[in-house]
Amino acid sequence: MEASGGRKIQYHPSPRPTVGIEVELQIVDPRTHGLTNRCEELLAGVDEVERSYFKRELIQSCLEVNTRVCETIDEARDDLSGKFARLADLGRALGVTFAAAGTHPSSRWTDQAIAPDPRYHDLVESLQWVARRMQIFGLHVHVGVDDPDKAISVTNEMVKFLPHLLALTANSPFWSGHDTGLASTRAKIFEALPQAGLPHFLRNWRDYEWLIENLLATESIRTIREIWWDVRPH
Repeated sequence: MEASGGRKIQYHPSPRPTVGIEVELQIVDPRTHGLTNRCEELLAGVDEVERSYFKRELIQSCLEVNTRVCETIDEARDDLSGKFARLADLGRALGVTFAAAGTHPSSRWTDQAIAPDPRYHDLVESLQWVARRMQIFGLHVHVGVDDPDKAISVTNEMVKFLPHLLALTANSPFWSGHDTGLASTRAKIFEALPQAGLPHFLRNWRDYEWLIENLLATESIRTIREIWWDVRPH
């Protein structure tokens, strides 16, 4: 369907259940144990095929690893393990290592360089301090659903389980050298983004289309990728 400005909102159905995983890894200097802005150097060492699953993120001390679309959790785990092994080889060649946690315990966001991508620079220009402070890392799970209205129903039902998922995955008590007293500092940093947090309750896919149309028309967002809900259909 057409959204404001001629932009399309499309649903990509999955005829059978599928799963894909994205992991945002910290790039760490093994001597100082601090974050290091080496993402572009790592990406320079991969071929064109590998660039489809090794990707830059907002800050240059982060590298995202994606699985292919998988049919089982075991398949996704094996796929991710192979890519982690490849990344470890790339890291050794450059003298860096990797860590997985929602925040780095001691590095400061003011020391992180923004990735050389127009989208990220536009985001920083728009959101300023809110975006520059996003020294956070996450793990995203994509689940294939065969019908757009069903995807909305699944999203609505998932909301009641989000506190449980956050409790199970909380691993970021430290921020810039401080013990915040929180189990998930990442969640509190991330919620500062516009259109982050809990999703709106929607009756069906058309409700979602209407919402996105209006967010685009009012320039509340510039792209559907600026919907950062804790669970969302797409």
